[in-house]
Amino acid sequence: MSHPRTLALLGAPLLLASLASAQVLPNRAAAGGTQNATVIEDFETYVVGPNGAEDLFTISLDENTIANNQGPGLVLDGCTYSCTANTLQWNDAGHFGLPSKSLVANPGAGGNGIITLTYDSPVTLIGFDMYAFQGYPDSAVITVYDGGGTVIFTSASIPIPGPTAVFFGYTAASIGKVKIDGQARIWSPIIDDHEYGVVNVPTLVKSGTCPGPMSLLATNCTPGGPVAFFYGPAGSFTKVGNPCNGLQLNIANPTLAGTVTANGNGKAPVNLNAPPGLCGRTVQAADVATCTPTNSLVL
Repeated sequence: MSHPRTLALLGAPLLLASLASAQVLPNRAAAGGTQNATVIEDFETYVVGPNGAEDLFTISLDENTIANNQGPGLVLDGCTYSCTANTLQWNDAGHFGLPSKSLVANPGAGGNGIITLTYDSPVTLIGFDMYAFQGYPDSAVITVYDGGGTVIFTSASIPIPGPTAVFFGYTAASIGKVKIDGQARIWSPIIDDHEYGVVNVPTLVKSGTCPGPMSLLATNCTPGGPVAFFYGPAGSFTKVGNPCNGLQLNIANPTLAGTVTANGNGKAPVNLNAPPGLCGRTVQAADVATCTPTNSLVL
């Protein structure tokens, strides 16, 4: 039987507090590790000539699409892939150095380099690889919308040097659509290995009132894996170096309070007697096995 661990947390109050629960995921392990996305689209179904590419002559692709006498069932049920002009294009492995079959929006002259992923029902986790054709580096700005169509995240420009995968992942309470906007080419960034679904992501909850006895509970973590707890003033921090290179926290200059082993149900409980100086501080946990942060809370 596991017991909650007591952590001694000390610190001064802060002026601003973050309540963000949505997170950019640093790598594919965070998107598809213990969470197990419900759909993984690898774009391997369509038959295209060796090392070649083929226009689908459609601006919208879903599980019902028939293109060039192929289909339906070219992609899995759950997402529609679309562009605003000309056609989607299916690439074979080897086409301009690409490692596997993949999809790109090919709008041609006067078009724009945008491919949009629209989910049949809102999901909570997405992840996909982006590529550029060999010799044609690109970059992407990614916009994420919730199920009601409101923008909930816009990325900075993400470099895509060539046919080496650049991963993007995101988790939120509701994701309805993702727009991938190429910045350097009239065609879109190339996408592959798209995973998505309604999944359980690491979540942090609290009980009790600061100052005084309180409890923290991280859930949906890797069973038997380490869960790290951090605290500090609200802000942002990106970890550099292993473990969890690229881990993003909603805490400026975070302090590691301690690490707890999750039980067989993926829960990591912590008890603390919070002093007055801790009240108003931001606390956040991270599943170290998958390098996935929880939401942040204010004590």
